[in-house]
Amino acid sequence: MIARLALVAVLVMTGCSTQTVNYSFDPAILDSHLSTLDLLDSWNIRGRLSVRTDKGGHIGRIAWARSGTNHQIDIYGSLGSGHIRILTDPREAVLTDSDGWTSVGANAQHVLDVYLGWRFPVTEMESWILGKAYPYSSAEKKWDTLGHVVEIEQEGWQVVFSQYDTFDGYDLPTRYRFFASDGLQQEMAEQRPQAEVPNEIRLVISSWSLN
Repeated sequence: MIARLALVAVLVMTGCSTQTVNYSFDPAILDSHLSTLDLLDSWNIRGRLSVRTDKGGHIGRIAWARSGTNHQIDIYGSLGSGHIRILTDPREAVLTDSDGWTSVGANAQHVLDVYLGWRFPVTEMESWILGKAYPYSSAEKKWDTLGHVVEIEQEGWQVVFSQYDTFDGYDLPTRYRFFASDGLQQEMAEQRPQAEVPNEIRLVISSWSLN
């Protein structure tokens, strides 16, 4: 069942900042929804992923399997290459591409940054995919009357959630757009003058599987 979004004027500042809350609905609805998301530490998604950069665009697919603290992320075509696989556990992350090139680092963000030369926000996406903010920095959020987040501004990104579906009793997003702010684009361009700079990412999930 698709949960259509009825946007209300609700802004929440989280993280290290002072919270400012103006609920126009029972906050218990929001608390209940967020508590269910906290239970989800094992899941699989498959979908379409497109990335627009200052030098063009890439369209492809993504498959992401999480089992606790272990992840397997397969990205096909979306990042300007054939196939990237990232395997992570609490000790390290290993990235391998379709040509056999391998990079090892502390986490998925590190190996992907080395490979691409620009920052695809894989760290924050682990939270954003579920429809919640990345827990380790401040965020501005907008909610609908069902307690679903419909917009997050965090780490220089604006994340827009345009559709939710229900899977195994959980309301989860299935359509997203991620917009990099002008400031973030400028920062990335200065750090990596020869690299592509992402300005918009689109994700459409075709299937959620909850373990």
